[in-house]
Amino acid sequence: MVNSKSQNNVKMPIHFISMRGNINCGAVWTYNPNEELDLSGFSEITTLHIKVSRPVSANTSVSGLEPEPYVVPSLSRLFPRLITLRIGGGELDNTFIGGITDIPVTVTDLIIHRSYITDLATLLLSGINLVSITILTNLTPNTFSVPLPFGVSVFYIYNTIVKDAIIFPRTIACVYGKSCTLPRIYGFDRNLSVSVYISIINCITPYNKSYLISNNIPRIVAHITRVNAQQVYLELGSIPKRIRVSTDKDLENPIIIAMNLASNYPRRMAEFVVDL
Repeated sequence: MVNSKSQNNVKMPIHFISMRGNINCGAVWTYNPNEELDLSGFSEITTLHIKVSRPVSANTSVSGLEPEPYVVPSLSRLFPRLITLRIGGGELDNTFIGGITDIPVTVTDLIIHRSYITDLATLLLSGINLVSITILTNLTPNTFSVPLPFGVSVFYIYNTIVKDAIIFPRTIACVYGKSCTLPRIYGFDRNLSVSVYISIINCITPYNKSYLISNNIPRIVAHITRVNAQQVYLELGSIPKRIRVSTDKDLENPIIIAMNLASNYPRRMAEFVVDL
């Protein structure tokens, strides 16, 4: 057992970095899954920076397989007053963290830098009060399997591959993406505020770059909405065959009769979806 109140000449895996008045409010934690720490003295902090490097001796496990990145246990229990959470960055180039069990509902600002986190669902589902999300050079492709929480107003992503759609809430006010792969973006059409800022630079997307670099936000939103609708049309219209009935008795049903026509009815439905 390693106690956080050990002697000062011992380099501790967690230590305070900032104060507000006479109160310690910020800490840096060099995470090690094999250490047991008494973190009770840090339960009041509002800012936490977690970092951990890939162990040099663990380049290859005993089985010959690559080691799995660490999963940090529940931060809600350990740091219930947390407001700002930074994962990675700083003096360690890569952050060997593949996931976090959950984060406190008090967290409003989340920064992820050079991590191995893939699915962001646990962070987005537990961080219901997030306002700002920053993702910098993630080392594995990200998936956003759930929409961003309502209340997120600032989203910044740099040098990261995203594998699925990002769904923004109506509260989004600023989106900045650079040197990323973004398969699809949803939610801008629900934001009626003309003050929303969108800048997507040097990214691989299904959208026309000439629209994305425009300062005309309504034009950008209209273009993204149109392309999204057209992609839905293409996906439905690509179904090559009509649905077949199973027996002759099915032909007694007028709905089945209509569906048994040679027309590709998913494609027909999509005609009402596309914003021409």
